[in-house]
Amino acid sequence: MNDRTRRRRRRLTPVPHTQSLMQDFSGWRITKGLAPDDAELIEVLADLKSDELASPDPTVWPAAVLEELLEEVVPRAGILDEQERARLLPTFRDYLVFLVDMEVGPADPAAHAALIALLGDLSRTVPPSRRDPLGRRHLSVVPDGD
Repeated sequence: MNDRTRRRRRRLTPVPHTQSLMQDFSGWRITKGLAPDDAELIEVLADLKSDELASPDPTVWPAAVLEELLEEVVPRAGILDEQERARLLPTFRDYLVFLVDMEVGPADPAAHAALIALLGDLSRTVPPSRRDPLGRRHLSVVPDGD
C-alpha cells in the first residue's frame, strides 16, 4: 500500500477484530503463494464498510453492501489508487475463499458463490479505470444523426 493510501486510511476507524483477521488472511495468502500485502486492501474495504455503511463485521458481506462499497463508497473515498483498485476484486475473491477455508463467519457457501459471481459481473461492467472520483460510470454519448 502506498504512502498516500496510508495517510488517507488514518481517517477510518479500525475495527479491532478486522486487524487480527487480516493478519490471518495475510498468512493464508502466503501459504497460497500470493502477495500478503494485498490483505491490507480488504482491511480498507472492511473499515469503509464499517464507517460508511454501519456494517462492522468483516466476515459478513451482503451483496447489496458489497456492490455499494465497490461502486460508490470506494471511488468516492479516494483512498485507493488505481493499481490498488485493480487488485481489489481479485483480492476480495481470495478473501471469500479464505473465509470458507478457515470456516470464519457465516457458513453459507451459496452466499459466497453469489458474491463471487457478483464480483465477476462488477469486474466486467465497471472496471476501476472507468469511474470518476464520485463513483459514477462514464457513458459515451453518441449523436443520433440529426
